[in-house]
Amino acid sequence: MTRNPDAERAVRDDTTLARAYRTRERAVALTYGTACHALFAAAIAGMICSIGTGLRWGIGPLEGAAAWIANLLMLVPFPLLHSWLLSERGRKLLGRLAPLGVGRDLAATSDAAIASDQLLVLFGLGSPSQTVWWRSA
Repeated sequence: MTRNPDAERAVRDDTTLARAYRTRERAVALTYGTACHALFAAAIAGMICSIGTGLRWGIGPLEGAAAWIANLLMLVPFPLLHSWLLSERGRKLLGRLAPLGVGRDLAATSDAAIASDQLLVLFGLGSPSQTVWWRSA
């Protein structure tokens, strides 16, 4: 079999081409991807349950003003953390969250898993306000 030096040079020069991953790195990626999808599905299910019942679903024990404050304290970090993770420092942190040097490649997966966790907390642990914001027909 003859070698094609031009093709080899193109692979070396083009950093956008995927590198060859070892079996352990692929296993990490598969595990992270599976966990991310499971968290995302759980977060969507939590949102459906919560929104479908007019935001009356949640296991938070608080009532009245305490419920509003607790819910606000769970809501505010979502956009703040999500925005920070998109910054240069946040992307560096995301790049260190996976072992074997594949963290940078799995940064979007880690970001989606963190956002899903936040939604699970918000919709699952929220205290119902007893105010029906919307009722499905």
